[in-house]
Amino acid sequence: MIDWKRPLARGPRIPRAPDRYRGSLRQFVDDHLQHALPRPDVAIAWHEAVVAHAALPGSTLLVRSTPGFKQEDETASLSGRVLRMTDNAPPWWMHAVAFSGVHPPSGGLSGMIDDVWCWMFRAHQGGAVRPGQANAAGWYVAHILRAKPDGDGPPEQWDDAVARRRFIRSFSPLNHFLVPKGNGKDIGERNVVIATMAEWYLSRFGDRFSRFLKAEAGVRPGEIARADWSAVVEMHAGRGADQPDAPAPVPTGRAPMPAQSISNRGPFPDPWRSVLEPVAGRDRRAAILRAAPDAPARLARLVGGLTVPQFVGIANAFFNKCRPPDVEGAAPGDAQHQARIAWSFLDDAKAQPRLGGKWAKTVDVLTAGGDAGMTTARGLGLDAFVAASLRVVSHVYRRV
Repeated sequence: MIDWKRPLARGPRIPRAPDRYRGSLRQFVDDHLQHALPRPDVAIAWHEAVVAHAALPGSTLLVRSTPGFKQEDETASLSGRVLRMTDNAPPWWMHAVAFSGVHPPSGGLSGMIDDVWCWMFRAHQGGAVRPGQANAAGWYVAHILRAKPDGDGPPEQWDDAVARRRFIRSFSPLNHFLVPKGNGKDIGERNVVIATMAEWYLSRFGDRFSRFLKAEAGVRPGEIARADWSAVVEMHAGRGADQPDAPAPVPTGRAPMPAQSISNRGPFPDPWRSVLEPVAGRDRRAAILRAAPDAPARLARLVGGLTVPQFVGIANAFFNKCRPPDVEGAAPGDAQHQARIAWSFLDDAKAQPRLGGKWAKTVDVLTAGGDAGMTTARGLGLDAFVAASLRVVSHVYRRV
């Protein structure tokens, strides 16, 4: 029996993304991408299953979260269809299970749709993120047609056609491709990259991809630009979960900065002064991180070369992914496992900051004085760095 919650548990290992790549899109596809995707026949089989599930009256549909909802929240569409909100976990799951060569169940997806991860945090909790899978191998699952709701209004107002389209765009492997995850969100959303992937998929999947675009995913006029196989792109993978740690910087032996002196260095314009102001006491997040035997080396790697966008992305991760009850609940009684979970969230946040909405405005606010502010932030000890990250949330994000 297949354990649908742990795709690729016994399947082949996905080839690692290139640590660094600079070259044409043609060379990228030939040398890297074509070897990291599911076989066309398996991808088409899963696509057919996704379309059939969408057409089944009353079936639950997994769609990307909309404003006001978090991962795993549910609401009903205009027609009463159950819509379950997700992040990019279902596309990650789909790539893993299709790459393993497993075909969809003959009875359709209804019997296993509840086993599909809707939140990457839960996938980490459940032990489903394993070496050799896309995220761990340094890949980001991108979309040819936009998966996030775009001008469709509140989900409660979606008719059945919109709900089906949103589900198919998010979940179908015919809409997925891979880019190295270090700058994957940027590369994967470039018009020339999307257009070139679409042209390749027309040759890879033939008429089935044409029908997907026009009849099932509702491609809009101008949504796909002109392909350019000679376009040069620069990509990097960042450090995946199964990649050996980079050598830690040699400790300098310098004494940590006294807490009371932090806000007096600079000069710092507000709100940097507020972000770096010392606070009394320790946050539980710092205690969780400190349980890792190599916590000092991990902190040194995390803050090394840190930029303002990365710092804000880490603040986002501290606030949304490193809540102590969630991390402690993921590995009850195992402090070192809890620490590994928390550090992995922070490493991912540095490699791929999530900066939508007000987080982008937070970056804009902190850009003024950012050089001096980041110089000091990179020299903070663990407790002070956690406190400063959380003050980005309380003193900047919540006020923009």
